[in-house]
Amino acid sequence: MALAVTAIAFAPATWLPPGWGGAPRGWTVAACDVGQGDALVVRAAGAVLMVDAGPRGPAAAACLERLGVTRIDLLVLTHEHADHTGGLDEVADAAAIRAVWLPHAASAATTSGAARATADARLPVEGEAVTLGGIQITVMQTGPAPRSRDGTEVNESSTILHVEAAGVSLMLLGDLEVAGQQRLSRGPLPAGVDIVKIAHHGSAAQDAGLVSALAAPVAIATVGADNDYGHPAPEALDLYGEGEPWCCARTCAGTCCSAPPMAP
Repeated sequence: MALAVTAIAFAPATWLPPGWGGAPRGWTVAACDVGQGDALVVRAAGAVLMVDAGPRGPAAAACLERLGVTRIDLLVLTHEHADHTGGLDEVADAAAIRAVWLPHAASAATTSGAARATADARLPVEGEAVTLGGIQITVMQTGPAPRSRDGTEVNESSTILHVEAAGVSLMLLGDLEVAGQQRLSRGPLPAGVDIVKIAHHGSAAQDAGLVSALAAPVAIATVGADNDYGHPAPEALDLYGEGEPWCCARTCAGTCCSAPPMAP
């Protein structure tokens, strides 16, 4: 379940969920409801970017169907964890994929799945910038490759993107831990970020300096309802909310999914 938090009262419908006045027909940025996992889709001027494919199962593919997406110009798999790469085969069945950016230390399943989907599958390069139709993508950080399957090391290998589409500026932080966030904050950061995809599903491991530097008015934490990880953590909500009213894209059993009460 995707949880979105905001410190502003009004925003363009193209980057709000349908419950806040956005509509699939007019979307630019969509955080798919894939449970405890990531799958985010961006569309502008006929081009489509997808970042992560969610966990194994039909959820990400169903999201693409709802959005009317039948072609993905670039699929970025930020890092090799099943909640980000597991839905690759189903996504490839749902949409024609033109190119894939692989995660560092990709598993055999991810590598073979990408090869079945497209002949253009490779690792991204830190600092590279590409334009797809109306979408500009910059690789802010990627790697280092994990030396093992240790969860923290794999999270720290996340590919971090700055994306601009239809006048919307996004920072997508993968599952970075604090050290990786601090490394990112030491480099130049884009100004005027509208949306940040919170690192690691809104875990407690957030760098306050990076949150402050990005100063995005809208933040998205993609979490599963009643997940065992405690995501989104109160510490993350406090950092991104800074005492402002909260809103939720959806509610869980009449409450705001572990966030403070929904604003009027």
